Amino acid sequence: MYYLTLGLYIFLIYWFIVMILDKRGILERFNISASGPLLMIRTTRGKRLLERLSEGELRKGFWRSYANIGTIFVIISMVFMFVLVAFGAYLTFTLQPAPTRLHEPRNVLLLPGLNEFIPLCAWVGFVIALVVHELSHAILGVVEGIKVKSMGLLVAVIPIGAFAELDSEQLFGKKEKKEQKKNELEHDKKLKPVKEEKKRVATARERTRILSAGVTSNFVVALIAFLLFLAILFSIQPVMDNTPFVYAVAKDSPADKAGIKPEMLITKVDGTTTRTIAAYNNGTEEKAAGGMILTVLDESGAEREIILEGAHEREGVWISDVVDGFPAANAGIKSGMSIIKMNNMSIHGYDDFQNFMNLTVPGQVIEVRTNATTFSVELEKSPYYEFGFLGVVVANNRLGMSVAEFPAKGYLEHLRSTPRTLISPRGWLMLTGMPFSPLPYGFSTFSPFLSHLYEPVGAASFLGGSIFAIADVLFWIGWINFYVGLFNCLPMVPFDGGYVFREMLNSILRPGIKDKRKREMISKAITYAIGILIFSAIVVLIAGPYILREIGVFGLIAAMVLIVAALATLAYRIAVSVQKAPSSVLIINGANANSDTLRISHHGGDTIADAFGNPETGGGRGQSAGDWNYLEVRQNGELCALSDKSRLNGDANWNPGPNRYTQFAMGDELEISRLSLNTGDSIEIVYTQTGDVLLQTTVT
Repeated sequence: MYYLTLGLYIFLIYWFIVMILDKRGILERFNISASGPLLMIRTTRGKRLLERLSEGELRKGFWRSYANIGTIFVIISMVFMFVLVAFGAYLTFTLQPAPTRLHEPRNVLLLPGLNEFIPLCAWVGFVIALVVHELSHAILGVVEGIKVKSMGLLVAVIPIGAFAELDSEQLFGKKEKKEQKKNELEHDKKLKPVKEEKKRVATARERTRILSAGVTSNFVVALIAFLLFLAILFSIQPVMDNTPFVYAVAKDSPADKAGIKPEMLITKVDGTTTRTIAAYNNGTEEKAAGGMILTVLDESGAEREIILEGAHEREGVWISDVVDGFPAANAGIKSGMSIIKMNNMSIHGYDDFQNFMNLTVPGQVIEVRTNATTFSVELEKSPYYEFGFLGVVVANNRLGMSVAEFPAKGYLEHLRSTPRTLISPRGWLMLTGMPFSPLPYGFSTFSPFLSHLYEPVGAASFLGGSIFAIADVLFWIGWINFYVGLFNCLPMVPFDGGYVFREMLNSILRPGIKDKRKREMISKAITYAIGILIFSAIVVLIAGPYILREIGVFGLIAAMVLIVAALATLAYRIAVSVQKAPSSVLIINGANANSDTLRISHHGGDTIADAFGNPETGGGRGQSAGDWNYLEVRQNGELCALSDKSRLNGDANWNPGPNRYTQFAMGDELEISRLSLNTGDSIEIVYTQTGDVLLQTTVT
């Protein structure tokens, strides 16, 4: 708690300094922007590296093939993640599990150090995942001729990632508002015709390759890291095949009161080394009543002695743990209770409990009498055996803890066999959930707990204990790159998978829908709809176990329907909204070769403010969006300078330019003189806020 509080104070001081520097414009001076406590440090120095990595036809061909192959894996992962999230939400509705440690707010966020399942060394994996992801986007951008405007670091006290800023107009064909505004101001300052350079826009295939490259590189890094991790697994061996291991501890039992915790290794009983359960039982059974000293290795790897007072005689068998979501937990049975009778059979210890359960069948209703009360429970099918499953772990000694043998050799073989399990979807699920599964099934780190059970052999011996720290870092580099890649494949914007999915939809719809604008609107609407579905499923996965207990299934469904309806409405507006062109009647007079003056008149219909004043329909200045200063007159595509050449309603001092607002109203007339008009010249009136061509004519 001390270090957590200290870290919080440091972070708040850092944030305060960032706010002061940002407000005074010091960050902007060094090309740094702040978004809350997050700093984006931009630079263009990496462009030379990008050019070296992508120059030459051979390298360009390699990167295109690399991204093409990666696109296949992106599509497969997209389907996998969609099914996984949807199936998880379905199970949450049907099983209605109780909240577990995984659902705690701090564990929902996969932040190393904050999430209790993810150690601080995982930050290395996060930084590498972000760097390779963004670098790959940038390399493919250069290969496909897309401008990389900048690259840089994301910093929040410490560097937490990287980014590559590609020209969005070239990548998606959309002009950035900031850049457009900047260009308009520069045009106004120069007051001379400026020919606007038309940028090349990436094709759908090029765009898909660029978007897929980041995820592909995450998968490649994950593969390399896991292979190196596997190599280390084959470079170590167990010090002993088995050792007593605390699996669970009953609440308020003698073991619990003495400070025994799950996942402790028991190395000695009263100074005598124990290697097996039999040795442990022989050493504790006779001493349980009088007390003893257990030497244990705790989760931090520290060896310490715990004094256990004598265990008082207690009727029945301790319940050391209850499995969430199964019959016992659903009936209200809790850790710390004692089972005294099951049906008409008295339970005196672990063996009696096991013998009774071996004779049960799934679906059988049994009566469980405890020291608290009596429960009627319908058994389910055991996940491991054919007989009934109650969903409790009972203590196998009078101290109130369940002790099993930790299979050091078997656990190592289990980790080594992970690649063989990946031939089935179940294996991929096990890999995804490995850090969150308990020992001896999952894996989080070797050090410092498990490192006491293993030692390096052969050529790896010179690394000593550091080999386990290396293994930890490699595992988390692999797992985080794998997970970041998978999560980015979700078919929802703004993830890469969402954009790739939209490009796929465009290609599928192209033969049947020729109108490009309509096709894009439909594909965008479908993408947003699926995104809403996925978002809703994720909400159910995270919050469902809490909400279901309060409002039930139908209440959760009703709440989700309201949320989905609201999000769907928003998505529809985003997907199908188009910039509303004004119905104003504009007339151009004088567009002929015998004249050097144009007169642009407005004779009715909507004002520009009515059409573009709402930011939701394209306006960038609110109520001031519609004014003459945002009308451009172009002759053959080039801007016509209005300074000293124009009069608005006879006023030569209306001064077009930045920060001038002259509302466009019915009856206005703009006169532009001293023009050189030739037969065939094209005259266009453009509203610069949206790019709409309001009127076009040809000089005759």
